Amino acid sequence: MQNKKITWVEERRYINTEPRLTGIKFVDVDVKIDDIHITGVARYGKYIVVRYVRKNVTTYAFYEPHEIINKNELVDMEFLKSLVATYHENEIIKNRIKELREFADKLEEHMRDLPVEIGVAIFTSKSHGHVEVRPARRMSNDEFNRYVSTCKSLNMRFDPTSKAWVYVPEWSQYVIVTYGP
Repeated sequence: MQNKKITWVEERRYINTEPRLTGIKFVDVDVKIDDIHITGVARYGKYIVVRYVRKNVTTYAFYEPHEIINKNELVDMEFLKSLVATYHENEIIKNRIKELREFADKLEEHMRDLPVEIGVAIFTSKSHGHVEVRPARRMSNDEFNRYVSTCKSLNMRFDPTSKAWVYVPEWSQYVIVTYGP
């Protein structure tokens, strides 16, 4: 099973809000790895989605398989652990994912009591790796001001196209497409 070709695509963390992922039918699992509690796995389009909880924050991790993965493999405890630990990635990609996750952890700590969605992605149409944060629901003025000042203090920049604050590491680039004159 370790030889399966699968790549990590992104993670979505939901703090003080319900996930926007609806219509995904998860198979419930109960797998613990360090401080992560994997609670479900599903197929969603071309992706495999792993739902897990860490520090009371629900996270959805998306993986793209390049080989067929059958239902038994999909719920295999060792396979799920290897996905979350990114064993299928090469060392460079593992290190980049680790750096992005660490920044997301820092962002999560700073925004612990705000309703936000934190996304961590690698190899998207926008970048070669970035972390983004956006409000998950309407915030009070005080909450919103704290949200913006926290993003600025962490040297994030605002992307008006996606309406999210973005952290782009030095090894990445982020293409912002704007429309109009």
